[in-house]
Order: sequence, then C-alpha cells, then structure tokens
Amino acid sequence: MKFHATFIPFVMRKFKSIYFLFLIVLLHLNVNTYAQQNWEPIGPEFNRFIWSFYADTVDDLFYIGGEFSKMDTLIRRGIVSWDGVNFQPLGCGVEWDGDTLPSLNDYPHPVKSITRFGDDIIIAGSFDMVDGINVNSIAKWNGVAWDSLGNGLTGISGIVGSLSCLLVEGNYLYAGGIFHIAGQDTVNGLARWNGTNWSQVGDFGDFYCFSDNNIYCMAYYKDELYIGGLYRDSLDMPQKILRWDGTKWKGVDGGIVGISSIVWGMEVYKDELYVGGTFNKANGNIGDYIQKWDGTSWSEVGGGVSLLNNNLAPVRRFHVFNDELWVAGDFDHVGGVPTNYIAKWNGLQWCSIGSNFDFPVLSMSSFRGDLILGNMNFIIDSVVLPGLIKWTGGTYSDSCSTPINGVVEIENTDGFSVYPNPANNLLNLSIADGILESIELYSSCGQLLSKSKSKKSQEQINISVLPPGNYFIRAISREEVFIRKFVVVR
Repeated sequence: MKFHATFIPFVMRKFKSIYFLFLIVLLHLNVNTYAQQNWEPIGPEFNRFIWSFYADTVDDLFYIGGEFSKMDTLIRRGIVSWDGVNFQPLGCGVEWDGDTLPSLNDYPHPVKSITRFGDDIIIAGSFDMVDGINVNSIAKWNGVAWDSLGNGLTGISGIVGSLSCLLVEGNYLYAGGIFHIAGQDTVNGLARWNGTNWSQVGDFGDFYCFSDNNIYCMAYYKDELYIGGLYRDSLDMPQKILRWDGTKWKGVDGGIVGISSIVWGMEVYKDELYVGGTFNKANGNIGDYIQKWDGTSWSEVGGGVSLLNNNLAPVRRFHVFNDELWVAGDFDHVGGVPTNYIAKWNGLQWCSIGSNFDFPVLSMSSFRGDLILGNMNFIIDSVVLPGLIKWTGGTYSDSCSTPINGVVEIENTDGFSVYPNPANNLLNLSIADGILESIELYSSCGQLLSKSKSKKSQEQINISVLPPGNYFIRAISREEVFIRKFVVVR
C-alpha cells in the first residue's frame, strides 16, 4: 500500500494536535482534581518526614524541621527556612560533624520542635550536633551561625536526650522530652532556660528514661504551665497531665486516666484548653481521644473522634486557623461524621473537609494566611502530593455534625420554617400560609441587629457577615409572630 507524499505530514500534524489537546485536557483534569481536593503542593520534595513547623513573625520566615537530608537534589539536613518563595538552608544543618562530606542518604535524627527565644531560633530533637558543634538535643540559630544552649540536655549516662516540645513563656524557654540532666541539675524530662542557665521546674518525681516515658506537649493556660505525655513519678504511678502554678505541681481534676493513655497535644482555643491523645471513655475519661478543660472541669468535644476498624484513634496535632480548631490524628470519624486524619471544630460542631487522606498529618501550622501540613508525602483523593502542602479551600466544609446547643429545624407545626439550621452564608424563611410583613434579626442576648420589610411568603437572608454563634429570627405576619433560634457556623 502506498501513501501520498503529503499524507505523512498530514498525519503528524493531526497527531500533534491530538497530543496537545490531550495535554490540555490532562492539565484541566489536574486543575479540577486540585480544586476538588482543596490542597496545593508547595515547592520542592523532601526525602524524609517533616515533623515540625514554626512561623516566625519577627523575620517573617517559616521554618521547617524534620529528618530529611535533601530537598529535591540539594543537601538540606533537618532544617530549612522559607520566605514564601525561596527555601534557604541554615548553615550545613543537623548532625554534620564539620569534617566529612554530608551524604544525601544519611538521614539526621529529627528536629521535633522549633520556636523563637529572644533573638534566636531554637530547634530541638534527638540530634547530637549541628554544623559540627556538640549541642545535645537543642541548638540556637542567630541568623548567621549555630550555637549550643549550655551543655544541652542529656540522659543519665551522658547520652543525647530526645526533646519533643518547646514553649516560650515570659523570660523562660521550656523544653520537654526524654532526658535527665540539664547543666549540672537533675531535671527529669522538663527544664527551663533563662538565656544563660538551665534549671529544674519543681520536682514531680524521678523520671525513668524508658521508651514510654516522654513529655510530648506543653501549653500555658490561665497563668499555669501544663505538661502532657506519659511519665511515672517516684511511686511508679503513670501521669499524663500536670500543671505548675509557679510553686508546686498539681493534678488536673483527675487528669487523663488509663494505664496506657498518652497525651500527645494541647492547644488553647476560645479560652479553653483542648487536650488530645490516646485515651477514651472506656478508660474512665470524659471524652474519646479529645476533651477540653475550662480551668475548673473537663468536658466532651462534640462526641469526640473514633476509628471504626480499630480501638485506637489518637489525636496528635492542633492548630487554630481562621477561628477554627483544626485537629489531626489517626481517626476516621469526628462527632459521627466520616473524615480521614484531619477535621475542624468551630466550638459548636465538627466538620470534615471533603479530602480523603491516605497518610496522617505529622506537622501543621499557618503562614501568611495559609494552613500548611507536613509529612514525607501525601495521597489525597488518590493523587500523590509532596510532603509540604497548603489548604486552598477557604471556608469550605464537606459535612458537619449536629451542633451542640444547636437547633435543627426544617418544618414546624405552625407552618413557619427556618433552614438550613445551622447555616453558613444564607438563611431561608418560609411561611406556609400568609405573607411575611417584617423580619427582625437578634443576637443571642436579644440585641436587635437588623430589621427589614417583606411582602412575600419566602425570604432569603444573607448572614455571611455574622460571626459564628447563636441568633434569633423574629418574623411577623398579619396574623402571627414567629420566633426561631438558629446557629451560624463557619
């Protein structure tokens, strides 16, 4: 069979047209996929886990810590900074001895926590040196060079300690984890740095450096320091949460109970202390894997979280973003609503975000108005993303639980309906018989917020400017006055 001389170029032109059309369609599908996921990758790929974030408001930089040894093809050991565009190393990084050539495949021990103290950025973890300097688990960066904080923090035999958390309050930097010695003092897993020396913070008993003993998190709430984790006192009794009033250590109304229970994270939200971990009601606790403390008593958080195919569903990370508490852990339901590894709580109800995660969230923070998550990589809705991603979904929620103290009404026996309830941006009013004359909107305390006239049986009110909370609608028809309570959620 013979082809005309002009046929092959014609076919090639057609093939190229189809090929470019395929690329355009593929790009469109990817854009739609990312839009549906509401997540977007940030910059390069890291070859190991990202464990910690810190958004520094002084220098407007975002610090990223972990156990990675490279970023794309560049050597970046354990710590980098990001200005929103460019990523920069901090010296030669973690666990480099200053004498040998760093290797891309030699992973450093992880940087687990980052914060600012005075003029320095502080990193903590289980590393022994930074830039060839012996630091023993904790180091400071002044923008140019690394240095140690005294002799660092070590175990009983001088081995390198393992730090899990840092907290700055007033003139002190607090460090928590697994260690025994700070400077010349026995400190039992918790130490305080004043810029010159380490010291003990009270004495809550001997701290045995077994693998299950660790202070994982700290928070400062109502003028008291709270520590959470799993550790044993001098009577070999397991403790999960304690508070320091400046003079002595105290319990927290019975604390978190259960022989193997652990507190993994704490966060202050709407003037309450939220505590998450591996604990549940079956152990004798108030909540399942999450509960909150108001300074006097514990209470449940909207039914808690759960994992249907396993007995354990620990909550590990918290972050307040856009006036909502984002929660990450190993759960697949929140308040009865299906989700995967991450959800948000607005003080009244749980909401999922419509993204199916296949891997947990190891780090979570925000920078310049974006919520940022970290791991080594993510699979979201079957799409592989690198380990550094940001939320692009705005105020989007996929499905939400019934709000506590809320109202769910669609139809009422008197013929007047207010829906949806709870509502987000728009509220619908409907009367079965008659005409609405006027509509009044009140705060939960009875203050008149707005008043409008109507000559219809159905109205729609824009409530997008209202803060989350409880409100009342007073609708007047020619024959009757209707009053309904409704809830605004975001």
